[in-house]
Amino acid sequence: MEIRAVFEKIAKEYPVAKEQDLKNHPLAKFIRTQVPKSFENDIGKVLLKYKILVAKHAGNWSRVAWIVLIDPRVSETATNGYYPVYSFFENGKKIMLSLGQGYKDIRAKYNKEADNILISRGIILKNKAGDFKKFGFKSVHGTNITIKKDKEREIWVKSCAFGKVYDVKNLPSNDELILDCKNILNIYENIIQRGGTSEDIENIDAEEIDLIKDLTGSEKKALKKHREHEKYYIKTDPNFIKNLKKKFNYTCQACNLKFDKIYGKYNDKLDYVEAHHIIPKSEILKKIELNEEMGRDEKDFAVLCANCHRMIHKYGCPSLEEFKDKIEIEYKNFLREK
Repeated sequence: MEIRAVFEKIAKEYPVAKEQDLKNHPLAKFIRTQVPKSFENDIGKVLLKYKILVAKHAGNWSRVAWIVLIDPRVSETATNGYYPVYSFFENGKKIMLSLGQGYKDIRAKYNKEADNILISRGIILKNKAGDFKKFGFKSVHGTNITIKKDKEREIWVKSCAFGKVYDVKNLPSNDELILDCKNILNIYENIIQRGGTSEDIENIDAEEIDLIKDLTGSEKKALKKHREHEKYYIKTDPNFIKNLKKKFNYTCQACNLKFDKIYGKYNDKLDYVEAHHIIPKSEILKKIELNEEMGRDEKDFAVLCANCHRMIHKYGCPSLEEFKDKIEIEYKNFLREK
């Protein structure tokens, strides 16, 4: 069955089916089995790298039918990450193809900050998408995708980067639908290559600066909120750092300086030493973008004195062993004798 026919069937039957018993319902079975087959047949090899997900019906019908095409590099489920998605209007009259985001996991993790994070990530995705308008896509901010308005759906729409809406009574040809799908997958791939929703807080290239200039006032505020969020969540668990310092006896792992051997009892804790994050910031941002927790393995950190911490950054943050080789042997011997 062609994608176009699949869309027509779901749009027509889903609003009625939702009022019926879900158990063993033929439409639910059709969506689970036929949708992946139709996409694989029509889109072809392009889809080999993606997972095709459909609305999950865990005992109850989903409010709306949806079809997600997701890259495993971004996420394994539709509850987080970003992806091309077909969303069917509740009244069955329209279908929206957009680059949307999973919001369930974001909401669970960030609570009150979730809406701002979703909206700001949508802005970043839109700006990394390039000239999506030449493919007929538009910004979907403010689009009404359901008859019943509610805050959850409103935020979901605002978090979409771009898309287009199809009228079910006047659907494009199957060839046009296939072309739209391939185009949005190409844009999706480009966005992934450009870092997805991650925003390097300190190093923004010239192209990105030009894109930011074109944002509206509200979009700039949302982007600022996103940067504040990323900057905050890059911070590491203070208890972990405290225990790490204690494990290494408050001694610099590079030059072997131990503060109380030189400065005496400068406070009750004698814990003045700093933690240096060995993992590059770009990798930290990538983990945030994939909604992954930062690793808490001691190999990801080096406990350093203030001088070594500053100097390791001056050398471009090499490995701890490489940095130790740069410290003068005479100075290390001097410290060991103290």
